[in-house]
Amino acid sequence: MKNLRDEELRFPQLIHYYSDFIFFFLKRYYKELNNEMTVLDAGCGHGRNLKLLYSLGFKNITGIDIVKRQNFKICNYHELDLAKDKIIGKYDIVLCNFVLMFIDTKYQLSVIDKLINTTNKYLLIETSHLDGQYSYTCYIQNFYNYILGARKDVQIIYYNKSKERLIIKKWQSNQTDISDK
Repeated sequence: MKNLRDEELRFPQLIHYYSDFIFFFLKRYYKELNNEMTVLDAGCGHGRNLKLLYSLGFKNITGIDIVKRQNFKICNYHELDLAKDKIIGKYDIVLCNFVLMFIDTKYQLSVIDKLINTTNKYLLIETSHLDGQYSYTCYIQNFYNYILGARKDVQIIYYNKSKERLIIKKWQSNQTDISDK
């Protein structure tokens, strides 16, 4: 994997184009990551996170989105409705950035389960407070409480309620280390 700091220096605009949550994750867990890991971006949109990860050396990347896209030369792409379709495959890192607030609330927890079930190691969830601009109410606190209560196969390793961010690590423990450093 390329050095993230080198990429930031070469392309200072990256920090403004991409979610700082992706950079936070890569910096915090870089010792556990390698560019052979498989990555899924659930709700990838135009692929900005996929392009970032590709530029950092990740080559086994897949994007899924409800909208049909073309010209994804750097990754596998599948048109898929997260609320209704099954996600095929398992991935070491699964990203779900600013997607859940566009999914009907009656499907949100089942989508969380789908994402966890397709994750081998890390699941990153980032959403936004509902300010009347999105289709559905979506609060990270609801997912946090659900995961703590219902999922014993994962550990919450990062939780930030005010920024609506959650990192889940898949393993056989229900202990939590939710430091916000």
